[in-house]
Parts: sequence; structure tokens; C-alpha cells
Amino acid sequence: MAKRAFNLPNMLTYARIVAVPMVV
Repeated sequence: MAKRAFNLPNMLTYARIVAVPMVV
């Protein structure tokens, strides 16, 4: 469960990194 909770913010950070080049 602890791993899943840590995966949530990690996924948001990954989505942000992928969204940056998409916007630019």
C-alpha cells in the first residue's frame, strides 16, 4: 500500500515531464 501511495505523486511528476515537451 505504501508503494501505491508513493506511485501517485511519482506518476504526477512523470506526467508533468511528458506534458512539458507536448506544450512546447
